[in-house]
Amino acid sequence: MADIKAPTPRQIDVLAAKFDRLRQKVKAEAEKLDIPKEELIALANQWGKVTRRARKSFRLDGLAWYILATYGQRTEIQREAVQRLQLELVTIGRGRSFRDFFRPSLEYIATPGAVAAIKKLPREQRRRIVTLYRACFEAKSQAASLEVKKQKTDKVARRAKKAKAA
Repeated sequence: MADIKAPTPRQIDVLAAKFDRLRQKVKAEAEKLDIPKEELIALANQWGKVTRRARKSFRLDGLAWYILATYGQRTEIQREAVQRLQLELVTIGRGRSFRDFFRPSLEYIATPGAVAAIKKLPREQRRRIVTLYRACFEAKSQAASLEVKKQKTDKVARRAKKAKAA
């Protein structure tokens, strides 16, 4: 195996400066895409069809290209709500089962065993725990993402044939 020497500070500066120049060029070009991107998202949103597999996506097909605008959501765990759930579980004598709902870390992490843990609770306690558990999550919308790709070649041929016939 060849000996690899650590780069000198000068080599690091040369590489970092080159990377920064390229990053600035890419950033400048990417800013030029913002307006057409918003226009394409608006077109797909207005005229696109909901796709079979992705219900939050709108697809607009051309002959050779397609535009796909996807609207996503993310789920955030509400720390205060998780703490209320934990307190309630302790109050009803089920404090140890908190680990079935969340794994404490720097942030709480939901565990896959929550449904099973709820089913183990006595019926009179379930409703309160389910209400508290649901309050632990908040869905937030994300900005639309855009995908512009060429159609597969067999689809292009079929669409071109359809367009000529119409």
